[in-house]
Amino acid sequence: MRGPFVTGTGGVGPLGTGIVWPPPGPISNEPRVPADLPLREGFPPQSTRWLDGASLWWAHAARQALAHLLPGEIPASGQAVGQSWGPTAPVVALERGIWSEGPGAMNPALFPFTAGNAPAGQASLLLGLTGPSLTLLAKEASGLAALVEASRLMACGAAVTMVAGGTDELDPLLLQVLKPLRGRGARPPGEGAYALLLERDPGPRRPLARVAGWGGTARPCEPHVFPVDAGALLDDLAAAVGRSAGWGPSSADVVALPADTPFLEGEAEEWRRRRAPGAEALLFQ
Repeated sequence: MRGPFVTGTGGVGPLGTGIVWPPPGPISNEPRVPADLPLREGFPPQSTRWLDGASLWWAHAARQALAHLLPGEIPASGQAVGQSWGPTAPVVALERGIWSEGPGAMNPALFPFTAGNAPAGQASLLLGLTGPSLTLLAKEASGLAALVEASRLMACGAAVTMVAGGTDELDPLLLQVLKPLRGRGARPPGEGAYALLLERDPGPRRPLARVAGWGGTARPCEPHVFPVDAGALLDDLAAAVGRSAGWGPSSADVVALPADTPFLEGEAEEWRRRRAPGAEALLFQ
């Protein structure tokens, strides 16, 4: 299998460029982006006026990752970025106004909260990228979904280089939504963006890693209701990855497990001990 290969990275978050985790202490009403983080520097002011934090973070993370390419190779690059949250109350309010009264009724104060303020599209404009541009909303799997879609675009020849990753911003409304859904002891919500530069053929550049395979699976369930048998779900996912990568869980060195939901965390750890006992557990939010 020829890749894709990871040849560059980028990251940005509330604590400064290159840092995505952890967030800066307990959640408060204080600004979560420090004044000395120049999010808007380097971009035309008129282009960033209505951008939300997630779009600005992604543009910076993508620019860092693209710096590993030669200048002439950057414009043809594509990107795929995942966001955890999309249809929030401000989005619904804005879309209701547009639907009933037309685009002229759009409230610009709500624009920074909308899915229309998509990080991938905004970064394409700010960075001058002409390749495929995708913003995905897949909840906790958004960043991984972006990696998969970027790999698929490269495999079918639609792009030679892609920037893929995830970004998330927590406005006060989302913090209210998350609080009752998270159990005690859960990791604090994180904000920021990370980007991986993927190349089909890195040439003389030394790859940092190779994406060997990917897979996806799901079970029909009501919102915020987890599948009864999480082990079976993970078995299907491992089989899907194995079909494209040519290896199974027993050969894995590290298994990433969800760590913000006690029920699912316990089920996933039990699955790791049973199916991949030699792999180290990497917990993620």
